[in-house]
Amino acid sequence: MSEYKHNEKELSFVDYIEQDIFNRVKHNKKSVEKLALKFGIANKNLTKELTELAIVRIARSIAQNKELTSKEKYFQIVDLYNNQVNLSHRTSESILLQQYSTPAPIGYLAGLYVLGSEGLSGHGYKMFRKAAMSDAEFKRKWGVKPGKTYHPQKQQDYSANKQYFEPSAGNGLLTIVFEPQDVVVNELDDIRNANLQTQGFAEVHRFDATKNIAIEKNFYRIFDGIITNPPFGSLDKEVIFGEKTDRFPIKTLDHVMCLRALDCMNERGRAAMIIGGHTKWDELGRIQAGKNRIFFNYLYRYYYVDDVINIDGHRLYSRQGTAFDVRLILINGRKYLSEGVAPLKQSHDTTVYSFEELWERVMLSMPKNESNQEIKERLYKKMDLMLNLKLQKARLDLLSMGNVLGEIKDWKGDANSVFKTLAASNHSKGKREKHDFYATEPKAAELLLKLEKFSTDIWECACGEGHLSKVFEKAGYKVKSTDLVERGFGKGGVNFLSENIKEWNGDIITNPPYKYATEFIEKALQIIPENKKVAMFLKLLFLEGKERKEFFKKYPPKTIYVSSSRLLCSKNAAFKEERDIRVVAYGWFVWEKGYKGTTTIKWFN
Repeated sequence: MSEYKHNEKELSFVDYIEQDIFNRVKHNKKSVEKLALKFGIANKNLTKELTELAIVRIARSIAQNKELTSKEKYFQIVDLYNNQVNLSHRTSESILLQQYSTPAPIGYLAGLYVLGSEGLSGHGYKMFRKAAMSDAEFKRKWGVKPGKTYHPQKQQDYSANKQYFEPSAGNGLLTIVFEPQDVVVNELDDIRNANLQTQGFAEVHRFDATKNIAIEKNFYRIFDGIITNPPFGSLDKEVIFGEKTDRFPIKTLDHVMCLRALDCMNERGRAAMIIGGHTKWDELGRIQAGKNRIFFNYLYRYYYVDDVINIDGHRLYSRQGTAFDVRLILINGRKYLSEGVAPLKQSHDTTVYSFEELWERVMLSMPKNESNQEIKERLYKKMDLMLNLKLQKARLDLLSMGNVLGEIKDWKGDANSVFKTLAASNHSKGKREKHDFYATEPKAAELLLKLEKFSTDIWECACGEGHLSKVFEKAGYKVKSTDLVERGFGKGGVNFLSENIKEWNGDIITNPPYKYATEFIEKALQIIPENKKVAMFLKLLFLEGKERKEFFKKYPPKTIYVSSSRLLCSKNAAFKEERDIRVVAYGWFVWEKGYKGTTTIKWFN
């Protein structure tokens, strides 16, 4: 409970300001402070915080208006923001604590995104979770029988109604979308905590949110959504996140508070978090080395990140007393298996300069409307995969332990077990194809033809069932299609690597067997004339390794096209069955014989 309580005059002042806002009475900082004196309020910081409370009330009344569409609500809140008093008064304490409240339009969109968890964080996810593990396994993991989301130490049912958590709530601007009784809030500041006490929240706390609150407050993975805009700054000591063999040292205050809050979110929850600064990238398209790369590598390793939106502070934040640039991070659930790193810069990684742009950007990350039956069908399709992954992860953990302790002698798994554990889209439940047949979805070829011009004659030398060749033929190219194995398309029985051909007067385009990719590239470059092209569809992992470094020095690609959205390679061309399993990043590597310049990296799709 807060030590500070508002008196009747202070609450009357809030009522008065709220009515003025409703009646569109124009105010500035001086007129508000003069009005506050009539209510016996001389403290300028208190005046500012009470004024913001009035703004929160009005914004919530708009956000909760059932007669308006979401878009209508949003732009009414934008209008409210554009006409509100500029909350520019800064005290030495608020500057020290970096207490910058969130603009109401951003708070509304962030909340709308978090509410998008309908279908997967409530009944839909509980149904999947119950079906995907045995009752005994569920009880071992969660401490109760399936059907409830109790924390073993916190005997409160958070599944009856969805519950959301705001660990640095300020005056509550980020909570305007939610019913207050569904939100647990926390705030250290006396006045702001008192403001929260007036709004009917489920719980109002006052604790240090940089601590391990998931354990200390018994909040471990119990909330359906996290929404927060923590103060910016730096801690004296690093906080280590991650696993024993996978450590992420974090010292930035807002980064630490976000990760602490995410520890409180359940597996299928959604989160919207605001942090300071803009993401910047190096010449290779990676997030610049340092604190931001560490933070985002952790996020992308453990969570599904829908988007990270750079927001221009001068245009969209200045009426809250600061023009700091910020980022809005949108997260859609926790990964079952931790893997991956922050992606390279993508085409949509641009700065948002207006509330209209921000609306469009966030809407791209909103879930599609699905019926309950559609949700069930989608979940059940993935159930076998998830069960398999759970089993293989357990086996891999045992194998790892055995390697260290020398105690496990009867391991029955094989290399394929590792691939299944990684859920790679081009690996299967069975052993890998003897001749490495993993078909490329035709979209990859269609996109390539928009990026590059090729000779009239193309050789597709690992054509499989013709998924690439057919696209090239349709586009008017003369295509020679061969493969080592007869698959009902092109000419089978042709070993490209041993084929006795001195020159191919055209271009060569294929998705080669990955284990022979280097040999395919060398052979292709040997047999084509100067200025002809070789285009290979490869995993981006092909860039790694010391031997590959020497290979690329000898044969520098002219252009590498990185696919921003994941394209699919599927065993036996089972694209329909595997369309939702896209965890491997691919790109088109294009060589032009004779080219000795610097490789250019571009993004597409």
